[in-house]
Amino acid sequence: MTSKAGKYVAEPSRAGWLLFELFLGLAGLYMLNAELWVFDIDEVGVGRVAFGAYLVVAFLLWLGLRRTDQMHLGWANAVTGVRAVLVCFMTGVAMFPETLEVHLMSFLALALIALCLDGVDGWVARRKGESSPLGARFDMELDAAFILLLSFSVIQLDKAGVWVLMIGGMRYLFILASLWLPALKKPLYDSWRRKAICVVQVLALMVCLVPLVSASVSAWLAALALLLLVYSFAVDTHWLLQQPGQSRH
Repeated sequence: MTSKAGKYVAEPSRAGWLLFELFLGLAGLYMLNAELWVFDIDEVGVGRVAFGAYLVVAFLLWLGLRRTDQMHLGWANAVTGVRAVLVCFMTGVAMFPETLEVHLMSFLALALIALCLDGVDGWVARRKGESSPLGARFDMELDAAFILLLSFSVIQLDKAGVWVLMIGGMRYLFILASLWLPALKKPLYDSWRRKAICVVQVLALMVCLVPLVSASVSAWLAALALLLLVYSFAVDTHWLLQQPGQSRH
């Protein structure tokens, strides 16, 4: 393999990448244990849910590697994997309202870290030349799961009604709609509007969770965020339905 400077760089062997990926998996399990210890969470269920979510993510990622020509995860996906560990741990906490309420500020701090890392993995992928359909899908699906988790957490703390799950479930409804409208399966063009609205959803839901924000204010804030998300999906759906063939570049 040749670098941009024209110097030859030895490419890691498949065995080397397998060891690297095994290390990442073990590191993820260690991080989950460390988070339980650092936040002093004795609730056994939190650990079980977190580990279960982590195994699901690892299995789906493994399937993704098997179904594509990509031979290894790479550093960019490793960063996304760190985000996945945080989201898995937060999932365990969110399942127990009392635990979530006690550790709410730590929960929000982890959510902020996960949000910041969302921009890091893309930067690493571009810098290392590791951009791939699998990495993009991994990042997108984790974003969707993250937003769904925050939506569920808002309900757990009685900050809004069950309708707030529409924010986290919008992407999954879009996927279901594509079963009846094949045009929705076409690739979308890259959009800063879509990325910005995704960040707005996360920030809005995090603000809803802040203890000082009342339930009525959080409900209005979540409703505005949902309207913005509906608008974004409507724009993309309209564009896809207007495309006779390949999407634009």
